[in-house]
Amino acid sequence: MKTLRLLALLPVILSTAAFAWGFKKTKIDPATVNDTPRPTISVPYAVVTPRVNGDMDDLAWSRAASIPALPVMFGLEGRGKHPLPTEVRLLWDEQYLYVRYLCTDDDIFTSMTGHDQKFFMEDAVELFIDPKGDARQNIEIEINPKGCTTDMMLLYVNPKVPLAPDLTWRWPDRTTALFLNMAWECDGLRTAAGRLMDGKRTAGWIIDAAVPAKPLLTRVGRDTFAPMTLRANFLRYDWQPTDEPNKRDLVAMNWSPERYGCPHLSPAAHGYVKLVDTRKKAPGKRK
Repeated sequence: MKTLRLLALLPVILSTAAFAWGFKKTKIDPATVNDTPRPTISVPYAVVTPRVNGDMDDLAWSRAASIPALPVMFGLEGRGKHPLPTEVRLLWDEQYLYVRYLCTDDDIFTSMTGHDQKFFMEDAVELFIDPKGDARQNIEIEINPKGCTTDMMLLYVNPKVPLAPDLTWRWPDRTTALFLNMAWECDGLRTAAGRLMDGKRTAGWIIDAAVPAKPLLTRVGRDTFAPMTLRANFLRYDWQPTDEPNKRDLVAMNWSPERYGCPHLSPAAHGYVKLVDTRKKAPGKRK
C-alpha cells in the first residue's frame, strides 16, 4: 500500500522538485505566434505582354494586380523598424508569371554581380513559390537592383515534421528534413532592372521578372500556367546605413507575414496567388 501511495504522489513530488530547482513550464510567447490570416490576390491574364525591360512607361503593367505595400516581416527582430514604399504588380499567361517590383529608395546598396550570389546581404527583392501548396517545396528567386539572380529549390523530405508557432520548420528537424538544391536552375527566367525617376532624380529601382511555368510546375505535372492557385510570397530586403561606419541594418519586408529572416523555411506561411482568366470570351452563337 505504501508503494502504491508513493507512486500516486510521484507526479506531485516531481512537480514540486522541478519548481524547487527553478524549472518552469515553457510558455509560448504570443509575439511568436504567426496566426494572421494569409493574404490572397487575384492575378489577371496578361492581354498585353509586359516587355520585361524595367521601363517605367511599359503600359502593360497598368492592368496588373497590385500589392500596394510590403510591411516589415513578422517577429521580434522587426520591432521598431519601418518599411520602405514598395509595390508589387502581377500578371500571367500560359508561359510566364510576370512580377514587377517598384522600390522607392534614396540609397541603393548594391555591388555584387554574377549568378547564385548572396544577394540578400545587400538590397534585393525575393520571390518564393510553392506550386503544389503542401509546404514541402519552396522555390526561391533573389534579384538585386542590377537584375542579377540567385535561384534555388528547397525540399522538405519529411512530411511529419511539425511546424513551430511562427509557421517555420523546427530545429533540429530542419537539419534532417530540409534539402537545399542550389544547383537547381529556373531555366528560361527573364529579369531586367530599371530606375524609378522623379524628374531627373533617381527615386528608387524597378525589377521586372518573367518566371517560366515549365521549371516551376514540374511537381504538379504541368508545363504551362492555367487558372490555378499558387502559394507564394514577395519580399524586399533593404540595408539601411547606421551611425556606425561601414555598418548597415536590415529592414526585411514581405507580403504574407513570415518569420523575420526565415522565408525559405516558411512555405506554410505563404499567401495565395490566384491566376484568373480575365479575357472576355466571344459570345456564343444564338440558336
